[in-house]
Formats: sequence, C-alpha cells, structure tokens
Amino acid sequence: MRHNGGMAPPGMDPRGRRTRAALHRAILTLIRRKPISEITVAELCREAAIHRTTFYKHYATVSDFVGQAFADVVDDLIAIPPGSRFGFEETPQVYREAVRRVFTAVLDDRLTYRRLLGTDGDLRFQRAMADGLTGRFTSAAENCLRFTGAPVDAAAAGAAIAGATLMVAERIALGESDDVEAMIDLWRTTLPGWFADGWGNRPGEALYTEGAEA
Repeated sequence: MRHNGGMAPPGMDPRGRRTRAALHRAILTLIRRKPISEITVAELCREAAIHRTTFYKHYATVSDFVGQAFADVVDDLIAIPPGSRFGFEETPQVYREAVRRVFTAVLDDRLTYRRLLGTDGDLRFQRAMADGLTGRFTSAAENCLRFTGAPVDAAAAGAAIAGATLMVAERIALGESDDVEAMIDLWRTTLPGWFADGWGNRPGEALYTEGAEA
C-alpha cells in the first residue's frame, strides 16, 4: 500500500506517530495471512515490536486501530478539505480525481482491501470509511447545489454518493478487473446529473433558478 504508514491525527506526538506507523506496517503484514477478526492485540504488538501497554494507551482493540488508521488513509487519498468550494465546471473533475486516487489505492493493494471490505472484513473500518466519504461528498453536494435550484438535501445526496463510491470500491476489492477507468465510469453512472456533469448548474438549464448563488 503506497501510503505514508497510516496518517497520524494532527497533534499526535512523535512517539505516538512512530507507534502508529509500526502498527500500520504490522497490520499490513498480518492481514495478508488471516481475517482481521482473527488478529489479536498480542499478535499485532509482537509483529510491530511494541508492548501491549503502549498499544492500549492509544487504542482499545485491533478493530479500533484499523478503523482509525485506514479511515485516515482514505481521507489522505481524497485530499479535499471539507468545505472546499469550486466552480460548477471544476467540481465534477476535482472529485473524479479524488475517487480515482481511492480506487487506484484499492486496486494497488487489493488483498488488504478485500480483507477490509469483504463479508468477514472490519465493520469499524467500513463504517469509518462510509462516514468519511459521506462528509466529503456532502460538502461536494453543497458546492454543486449552490448553482442550482434543485430541491435536493445535500446531506442525503452526500450519503448516496458516498454509498455509490463504497460500492464500487468493494467491487474493485472483491473482483478481478484492474480497469480503474471502467470503475470510475461505473461510479459516474450512479451519480445525479447535477453532480456528475454540472447539468442544471448553468443559467437556462432545467434545474437552474434565478437568484441561486453564483
């Protein structure tokens, strides 16, 4: 996985960052051998060469660590601060590139994400990923909806787009295709027109309302 050893939360002290990085390397090794549900704290700590006491200073369970660490990785891949604002022509491309980074990471380390997103995967990670994607795409929906009079709830739209993104990520992880562009096209077909193409975002188009924010 071509990530920075698991992104540490802002403000984490250097020792905590080293612990997080060691645990991240260890979980990547162990996850190739068995489902996360079968990995114990003791086994993870042995692989990471840290004491269990150190682990418990930061995390309650293996699932707690996995949920936090990999959600941070996905957040780092998206790399769009919540609340970001873009023009109606720019927004679809910005988020398409973010999704390409996520899907490419899943493909590059398919076995790991197969473990995380499969039926025996880690529910905490799956929920953290869904929540993170929902937050980002709610922000994206708010950005797009500034230009249209569409009667759409941004939070509901964000959750729907996040669900579509997670669905395609699961398909990549559990499938055999290595065609990221085809998966991005699949993702795009599930999206509302005002988000995927900026449809309805320009004056004179079906969803445009005079007085909407420019």
